[in-house]
Amino acid sequence: MQNTQKFKIVSLVHALSHQGGLQRVAVNLANYWISKGHLVEIWVFKDEPCIYQIDSRVKIKVLVESRPSYPGNKIVKYITDFFRLISGIKAYIKLLKTEKPDIVLIHKSTVHDAFVGFQRLYSKRTLELLHLTFNQHPQMEQFPSYVRYFQSITYKFIQPKKNLVVLNNDVKDTVISSGWKDVTCIFNALPFRSETKSLLDKKYMLAVGRGAPQKGFPILLKAFALIAQKHTDWKLRIIGEGVTHKANELIDIVEQYSLQNQVELIETVSNIKDYYLDSSIFVLSSYYEGMPMALIEAQECGLPIITSDIEGINDVINEDCAVKFDIGNSQQLAEQMERLLLNEPLRKKMAQESIRNARNFYIESIDLKWMELFNATLKKDVN
Repeated sequence: MQNTQKFKIVSLVHALSHQGGLQRVAVNLANYWISKGHLVEIWVFKDEPCIYQIDSRVKIKVLVESRPSYPGNKIVKYITDFFRLISGIKAYIKLLKTEKPDIVLIHKSTVHDAFVGFQRLYSKRTLELLHLTFNQHPQMEQFPSYVRYFQSITYKFIQPKKNLVVLNNDVKDTVISSGWKDVTCIFNALPFRSETKSLLDKKYMLAVGRGAPQKGFPILLKAFALIAQKHTDWKLRIIGEGVTHKANELIDIVEQYSLQNQVELIETVSNIKDYYLDSSIFVLSSYYEGMPMALIEAQECGLPIITSDIEGINDVINEDCAVKFDIGNSQQLAEQMERLLLNEPLRKKMAQESIRNARNFYIESIDLKWMELFNATLKKDVN
């Protein structure tokens, strides 16, 4: 049944400038909802330009002024960030009182991020969308001990364990077993449609994602190195923010294994669909994901999939469109890469199933679940 009620929706995002899945999903949902007649605003803590195209009707409101730079002085930076957070909370409360949104959707990487406890400020009408894993973010270990302690304390005492939206059913099971209630699983929606599909006639493998340790690109390069000399006509493209940065060591690995003629490292592009269509195999080498957008995009463009066996992956693929390998296992990954590149009939068969499976993530069906959740949330508030 078509939903006719229109909502005033606020999405709370730390920053729109990052080239990550969280930002892309927030913008994708905002653009779709505004096109359907809802009133949509995005409130951010950082006044920085968004790399994704936002509908001009979506209002952007900045809660805190731009942060000054304190190069090399981490203590000053953390203290400054704390007071900026307090200032942002005050601005957030003020806006809630004046704007009175029907729904607030807080976009969070994990339950421990900077928005911990924000749900209490507008509790009955606030939902939290968890984009990564439920447990503490692995990169939290990089923060000073006092920062980790502060976040764990605030999570323990002020984070309500309710009204959580997660991106896969594995995370949902974990969340419920940890004592949360009112947990809903809603998949990410495809950000684009592609009438054109890959012809699978180009000898390119493709990986898409930020140059972060989470993405497992060093493992991917080492796996490709195991088969590259036997298949010199095949190339690997890795596209994403930071993949050419020296700190990520990907260039060093390419040089170490003499892959310069077979590997292309490309920073973020605006025409990513063209690269999907120009490829014949898509590889996801991540150690963890919430719900990988690139994976559903690759299926929409008709690519067979090779993926690490991460939490929640079975919600995104099936055994007919994808093959899996153990997380971090470069030997298994190399074997699966070689298996597909040598078997064109198998690639084409898997590609057809990818196209069928991608329909599960069309935004029209995903939006129905959001509307059901919004209605249920407001109904609980009234009661």
